[in-house]
Amino acid sequence: MVDHLAAYRASFDAPVRHETTVESVTPTGRGFALRTATGGIASNAVVIATGACGTPNIPALARDFPVGTRHLATIHYRNPSDVEGPVLVVGASASGAQLADELARAGIDVTLAVSNHVRLPRRYRGMDIHWWLEKLGILDEHIGDVEDPRKARRTPSLQLVGSPERRNLGLGELRAAGVEIVGRLAGVAGTTLQISGSLANVVRSADLKQERMLQRCDDHATESGLDRELSAAHRPERTTLGPPCALARRGPVPHGDLGDRLPPAPPLPTR
Repeated sequence: MVDHLAAYRASFDAPVRHETTVESVTPTGRGFALRTATGGIASNAVVIATGACGTPNIPALARDFPVGTRHLATIHYRNPSDVEGPVLVVGASASGAQLADELARAGIDVTLAVSNHVRLPRRYRGMDIHWWLEKLGILDEHIGDVEDPRKARRTPSLQLVGSPERRNLGLGELRAAGVEIVGRLAGVAGTTLQISGSLANVVRSADLKQERMLQRCDDHATESGLDRELSAAHRPERTTLGPPCALARRGPVPHGDLGDRLPPAPPLPTR
């Protein structure tokens, strides 16, 4: 990523100011005037990328866990040595799926609580999925272009992981890696975790949305004359999770990521 950004900057000799604090941004008739610690900047546009996602969104549900339960927000997680198993990861979007995958590969007993999520293959017809998202114009969509802005803002991040082999990271792959898959964490009653029974519907919805997206890819390939240049169209297998598990572990249980951005926990049995 660093090499990519450096090459992008060099491609048009973009000026870069290191260690520079922006003190104010003021609209002008032709753009914006910025006052910084190293001088002024005039700009047609300003991108505010201050990292709001660096502030964990801790659901109120976290307060219902027994005293002594350890919670770890994803922003504070560094590697599997940060936690002791078993671990409960709450949320199956990008960060939740990545955490469950990494912890399971480290030999830790992991349970993943799954709610609404977006499943897509890392590659489709020989091309990275982000190539398709760009070709379809999805990466260029403005909030004013979507039918329901509030719904769009709540769309979960894609279940993807960056890896040299560009492997998939859906619920099927996580289950194959030994991760226990359960429904959405709906509540906590004493030392019992209350799990929603909507898992089958949530999984079916994610599979259907993936099917529609891949069909859009196929339609675009046909309309733009790319069919012969790409590998054959195919469809990933539907997610199969087997019979619902009845969690009845004793002893330490979770460490988790509530809402895909939150918690963990030890001493409590789950169900």
